[in-house]
Amino acid sequence: MFVGPAGWSYDDWDEIVYRRGLGKQRLPAVARLFPVIEINSTFYRSPSPRSAESWRDAVADLDGFRFTAKLVRLFTHDDPKTWTLKGRDDFRDGVEPLREAGRLGALLVQFPFYYDATDDNLHRLSRIRKAFPQHELVLEVRHRSWLETANLERISSLGYSFCNADQPLAQESIPVGEVVTGPVGYLRLHGRNAEKWFQKGAPVHEKYDYLYSEQELDRMAEIAQKLIEKTDQLYVVANNHFAGQGPANALEMQYALTGRKVSAPQTLVEKYPRLASIVE
Repeated sequence: MFVGPAGWSYDDWDEIVYRRGLGKQRLPAVARLFPVIEINSTFYRSPSPRSAESWRDAVADLDGFRFTAKLVRLFTHDDPKTWTLKGRDDFRDGVEPLREAGRLGALLVQFPFYYDATDDNLHRLSRIRKAFPQHELVLEVRHRSWLETANLERISSLGYSFCNADQPLAQESIPVGEVVTGPVGYLRLHGRNAEKWFQKGAPVHEKYDYLYSEQELDRMAEIAQKLIEKTDQLYVVANNHFAGQGPANALEMQYALTGRKVSAPQTLVEKYPRLASIVE
């Protein structure tokens, strides 16, 4: 079981999660607190092998630590006609230092909310699977059509595990649940800031500006426990990253699921006083 935040380098985490001016030392500072961090930058562009090597080296002394990574948007948001073998190879080569070192867990294949369960879209999933045969793929889709039994069976047959996401809900959205289609459980917490989530033009950081309540986290912990029972491994990722809320809620989830007290910087505890009761 791996619980952690999405990303590690945010200016609005300065003086909350880590001291200002850490630069490249932000990653080890966050990695010491969690067994996993989800890499979000890989969604926007394929990483260079050198970048992946630097990430690998930054966590070299942390036994059992893993990254998960989002698949580059070329394959999930761009027209499939623009796909190239070079695009495939750039991503595979870019994350290979992490995979080779045993530091890479699942690849998150995240599609936009309107991506529904059509034959063409299922074919697209098949092509992605063929492009990345050595990787554990987790599918994050948000359109309710994917919940039909036949479509979940197709997801499973293509070799994808299912990502259960907590997020503000639109009419066709998938509510958070305990869907399992493969050996990996994946639970992402996006927050519930519905006003900003659906507001056109709202800054990205505002969409993820949300702190889960203790009661809401209890429900997320219940879902996580059910996923653990049905899968070989579970990743719980807090993506409500603004102002360190993701790390704070991830630490609370970690405590809820393990019963073990956590380590946290004093600045984070001061910002989110609920943490005081679970910190070593």
